[in-house]
Amino acid sequence: MVTILSMKVFRNLCFILVYICVCCSTIVYSSELEFEDTQKTYIIGTKIFEPFVIKDGKGALSGISIDILKELAVQLNFRYQLVLYDDLQSLFQNVEESRLDFAISGLSITKDREINMDFSYPYYQTGLAVLLFNSEYGYVQLFKNFFSMIFSANILKSIFILVSVIFLISNIIWVIERNNNSQFSKKYWKGIRDSIWWSTVTVTTVGYGDKVPRSFFGRTISVLWMFVGIFLISFFTASISSALTVQKLDRSISEVADLAGKKVGTISGSTASFFLNSIHANVYQYSDFEQALFPLVSKELDAFVYDFPRLKYYVQKFKKSNLEVLDITFDSQFYGIAFPSNSNLREKVNRGILSLEESGELDLIIRKWLR
Repeated sequence: MVTILSMKVFRNLCFILVYICVCCSTIVYSSELEFEDTQKTYIIGTKIFEPFVIKDGKGALSGISIDILKELAVQLNFRYQLVLYDDLQSLFQNVEESRLDFAISGLSITKDREINMDFSYPYYQTGLAVLLFNSEYGYVQLFKNFFSMIFSANILKSIFILVSVIFLISNIIWVIERNNNSQFSKKYWKGIRDSIWWSTVTVTTVGYGDKVPRSFFGRTISVLWMFVGIFLISFFTASISSALTVQKLDRSISEVADLAGKKVGTISGSTASFFLNSIHANVYQYSDFEQALFPLVSKELDAFVYDFPRLKYYVQKFKKSNLEVLDITFDSQFYGIAFPSNSNLREKVNRGILSLEESGELDLIIRKWLR
């Protein structure tokens, strides 16, 4: 009996020791993850960069980066005060001079910026994209595209070939069947009308069966016509596809190389401006997208280049169907948090970002704002 009691006591003591070890390790881990001075209010710089930093009518900030900052503040147990800057140059200058503890917005990590400051692990990957303005849209553009496709050279050529071959086969069948088949009239125009009907339904593989050749030569030609019809319809379908592709590409800008020599707008000081200069585009720089919208609509600009998520957000925000983001991205970028060089906060923030990523919280935040 004493032995049994001793075993129970021993098991209970082991359980308590294990529990204490787990709690202690959690406390140690949490203390390592937290900022050293939890009473300090950290000064954090930011800049409006929709949808990463959005300012509403009451001056409240929200967006992807703001939600990430809130999650990090809870996870790392620190208080902060946001300072809003109007331009990237001022924001980065204050980071470099350690007037800010760090900065968060939609900040691209580049080798040039890394010279004067440090960056966290990236929390978002994107690229540059091209925004175009189509002066005609909606039903007008739809009908214009339809008629331009129908009356294109390739389509008209295909229709002519198809109609000509149908008319030729119709005459051959009429000549063969007119004397031995009551389904084909002996009179030319009435007989040709019947033959054209038969040729059309046969080549399209419909074959109603109301008119059928009876002679040996007529049926032989029918079999050959069925096989030829497969190739004719395939040729006609390919011509339509080709016309649609040409129509889609029939614009002055359809790929990155087309930007060279064009009048292209972007945000001043952004990575897009450096990229556009490198490909020898005529670059026009603006302080924000709203400022560049009128020149784009009035055709003073051929295109506007900026980060893909922001262009996508702009199109949704302004609800203009004539604003089109090309389905290409280039010059891959990574967004991160900027720190003064050798900041002791960077490692803890990196762990916080990795924790958000592993838990799936980071993905939920991004999907909340970019659907």
